[in-house]
Amino acid sequence: MAHSPVKAPWRFAALFVTLLTALLTAAGRAEDSPLLAELVALTERIEEAVRTGDRATLERLSLPEMRLVNRDGKSYSQRELLDDIVPLRPGYDLRFRVLEPELLHQGDAALLSFLLDEYLMIWGVDVSTVYRCNFLYFRRAGEWKLALFEYFEKPVDPTIAPLDPASYDALAGTYELAPGRWVTKIWRDGGKLFSRRDEGTARELLPLAPDRFFYAGAEGEIFFVRDAQGGVSGMVFRRNFKDLPYRRLPAGK
Repeated sequence: MAHSPVKAPWRFAALFVTLLTALLTAAGRAEDSPLLAELVALTERIEEAVRTGDRATLERLSLPEMRLVNRDGKSYSQRELLDDIVPLRPGYDLRFRVLEPELLHQGDAALLSFLLDEYLMIWGVDVSTVYRCNFLYFRRAGEWKLALFEYFEKPVDPTIAPLDPASYDALAGTYELAPGRWVTKIWRDGGKLFSRRDEGTARELLPLAPDRFFYAGAEGEIFFVRDAQGGVSGMVFRRNFKDLPYRRLPAGK
């Protein structure tokens, strides 16, 4: 999100899994509808406090032991979050919408999972994002308080580049990650390029640029490596700056 701190450990992970397991046993009950509306309204107040830098409201609506886990997997205390948020900066146009909320509820614990549509313009440049959010609430002294604030970006496919499908022919072949392991075949079918690992399902490779591709709905990219003569010698699957390098096998293998 537009305001997000940067530090610290992965606490609350085991607690979150334990509570989620317990809450799943009580999911989908009709009598939770009023609670769903109440927690959506509470969530909207929290998001508005984040948007405007309203520390007093955010502190009042959350527990002192509250944790924020951001999209990078980093964890922050309530105090660190309060210290980080600021009023809307000059040049920013920021708005939030809570979409598709789902509630898991048991006793004095409730998990609200939703999509957060963040509209963000910075000096006229649109950098809007949709996040998957999980807000865990505990009821204390009759009031629901935020205990865990977790969010991560919903992947969005990049723009497909217009490439000549004839260029795919040079990429076709068989690649392997290790000898006889994760053997992947690449081939062209008409105007499309496909891959299949071992005996898995064929997946279309969508072009980003010459020799660079991606899978729809998946993070990461695939790019092909060329040798000094310009021939394709390998393929790399890159995700989160980590590479899986594949060697191209000789033709016929």
